[in-house]
Amino acid sequence: MAAKTSRKKKDAALQFSVKKKNFQGLPDSDIPAQQQMQDTWKDSGRSFRTLVEHAPDIIARLDKLLRYRYVNPAMEKVTGIPRAQFIGKTNEELRMPRELCALWNRTFKRVLRAGEPQNIEFSFPTPDGARSFELRAVPESFDEGPIESVLLISRDITERKRAEKALRESREELNRAQAVAHTGSWRLDVQRNVLLWSDENHRIFGIPPGTPMTYETFLNTIHPDDREYVDRQWQAGLRGEPYDIEHRILVDGQVKWVREKAYLEFDDKGNLQGGFGITQDITERKKIED
Repeated sequence: MAAKTSRKKKDAALQFSVKKKNFQGLPDSDIPAQQQMQDTWKDSGRSFRTLVEHAPDIIARLDKLLRYRYVNPAMEKVTGIPRAQFIGKTNEELRMPRELCALWNRTFKRVLRAGEPQNIEFSFPTPDGARSFELRAVPESFDEGPIESVLLISRDITERKRAEKALRESREELNRAQAVAHTGSWRLDVQRNVLLWSDENHRIFGIPPGTPMTYETFLNTIHPDDREYVDRQWQAGLRGEPYDIEHRILVDGQVKWVREKAYLEFDDKGNLQGGFGITQDITERKKIED
């Protein structure tokens, strides 16, 4: 009798031990599913680390004292500083440019204090010359606890900045050329009824740049005696007829003459998308003709 009791105790202890080893005390039948979940998490972790290590963007983590805890290879490539030297160091200890240290520190401290993401742009003197970057810093916490660190992601935007500068310079040159020729340009999106004017077009019609424009806004600038004529010609233009007309407009109570010429735009299916054209101030010519 004693032997049977002892054997039962050993069996019970063994069963308890097996259940304790199971995930969260679940039945033995759920162990494969839990194991599969663990394997999935491990695979996800490996995939995420591979992605971060090979990302072209800078990815780094700093603690609350603004010491680096992790940097990916992109940080080493941009700065020329070996990754191992970053760990446990601040930007000042790494001898980063003074103004850049001040900007980064202010940004990271705002993230830690406010608990909200921050975005900045800056220039960095890389081994290949100065380049432009945009940076997003976000707070990190675990299990909804206090903020423990700052995660930053930074992208090289040098080529985008160069393209924006070239476009801006090109637009400025176009505006200067239009001002000399007293000829503006415009584009009308027929589907959305949105009218876009160049700076010179705004000057000709006496409407400040930035004013929301529609086809109706344009019609309201036309001399009352010419309004029906212009609308009729535009409707004919939408049907494919040439739109090259002269008419009067009112600017601050004064009559001006303009010549307008339009070209229509169609999509691949032949549907009308809108039109673009020019407006030429011919007031002086009309005075001479008169």
